[in-house]
Amino acid sequence: MGSKASLLAFARETPRAALRPGLVADEAEARLLVSEVLALEGVEPAGPRVLDGAVRPELGMVCAGRFADVDVLTSQDLGRARPSELAEYIPRSAHPRAFAVAMDSAVDWMGFALWEHGTLVRSLSLAPDEGIIEQIGNPLPVERDFWAEQHPVVHAPGYPLPFHPLELGNEVLRVFFGFVLEGRVDDDCFHPEDVTLSAFREADQQVRQAELRAAARRMVRVNK
Repeated sequence: MGSKASLLAFARETPRAALRPGLVADEAEARLLVSEVLALEGVEPAGPRVLDGAVRPELGMVCAGRFADVDVLTSQDLGRARPSELAEYIPRSAHPRAFAVAMDSAVDWMGFALWEHGTLVRSLSLAPDEGIIEQIGNPLPVERDFWAEQHPVVHAPGYPLPFHPLELGNEVLRVFFGFVLEGRVDDDCFHPEDVTLSAFREADQQVRQAELRAAARRMVRVNK
């Protein structure tokens, strides 16, 4: 699968502090979360799905889990070329912090964002072909070694960025969420197959709208 992800989470502290092995989403609470935050109505249950497989569901699917101190949503529609565009969803949660991470290994693209009390603290989106697509706020501690060129892409001389986006994306995923798809795992990381979300299938009209937004995002990445 490679590093492909599209997550948005709301937490009291961080998703990493609240997620742990054995969590299983309640379907009714997950559906309510989808309605409250994404304003998606009429979705159809599609069964449980472990986080490892739900981290970037197929187009037309949304996965969710409402747990103690953290709400998690995954959908391709959340993988915005400019993560700041997710701002419309942030006030819809009672949790003080919001975390978004998206990656697509097919184009070596990564984007992430952090909000605190509704204010965007940091947003970064970049890929080798497009360079920096969005950069708002000051770099977070997790980024500093990367910008200091301590993670060069040694196997690709002349690489257009000082680091590989997916390497940073996985490190942000580890720091924010407590797991990785590829790369370094620390002693406190959990395996994403040990957490289960509820999956829902969107209505045809919602899927078409998501397809149009996905096409627009591709154009943004090309014509930024």
